[in-house]
Amino acid sequence: MYRIYLKQAWQMLMQNRFISIIAILGTALAIMMILVIVMADTVQNADAAPESNRSRTLYIEFFAKRDTTRGALHMGTLPYSLVKEYLLNLKTPELVTFVNEARYDSRDYCIINRQGADNSFDAMTRMTNDAYWKLMNFSFVSGRPFSKEEYDAGQQVAVISQSLATKLFPGEDATGKTVDLKFVPFRIVGVVKDVSPVFKEAAGDVWVPITAQEDYTEKQLIAMLRLRDKEDYPALLREIDEAERRFNLANKPWTLSLNAPYSHRTHTMGVDRYVSEKER
Repeated sequence: MYRIYLKQAWQMLMQNRFISIIAILGTALAIMMILVIVMADTVQNADAAPESNRSRTLYIEFFAKRDTTRGALHMGTLPYSLVKEYLLNLKTPELVTFVNEARYDSRDYCIINRQGADNSFDAMTRMTNDAYWKLMNFSFVSGRPFSKEEYDAGQQVAVISQSLATKLFPGEDATGKTVDLKFVPFRIVGVVKDVSPVFKEAAGDVWVPITAQEDYTEKQLIAMLRLRDKEDYPALLREIDEAERRFNLANKPWTLSLNAPYSHRTHTMGVDRYVSEKER
């Protein structure tokens, strides 16, 4: 029976070959586009190294600060001072860290060169703390991440990507070498495998302690909070509300509104920009 059906289908296709080819190609293209969309969504949102904790990670990027007595409103990306004072000490998450936003323009690229060498390169520089290396699952080619002690002391140490290490020190192990980053000497403590830009909060060329940068208290950051369990979300919201109350008491007449923590999918879509969950 199936052979008869196949013969009939083949005869119908042969009756108008041009229309048949168009129909087959159209169907194939539609299926291919669906597969591409599914694959792209999976790559952007699934737990995958180095962002192996996406499913348990929440993000806070923007805040609003109001002075109702004057009708003033300040909005923007979280400054380090706000992250340090009101987010890094949260108890509900098992881990809180941060990193500067990856913008692929001149603002986030720094000149880096091997000490004593004339050639220099533009490097995407990420500023963070020691907890960042516990959230992300980088593959180290050599060396190690910078430590809490180095972060607390603001030591000028750096982790660099494998491709940048090859450019700076061809045929050599870059770990232990010194480079000039924005004309300031930094000691390389580790080299990691290159990370695709698909991993927005992990991609980069150089990672340094934010405390080793000038004027670091006002650097603009994305806070990342890893929960022990998804059921901890309501408790986290209550703790963030308490942090806002502490800010409001200490900074009258200003009132702070932090964007409620967003999932990785929502954060990647960008719908959290300047919109507070509490205001919806």
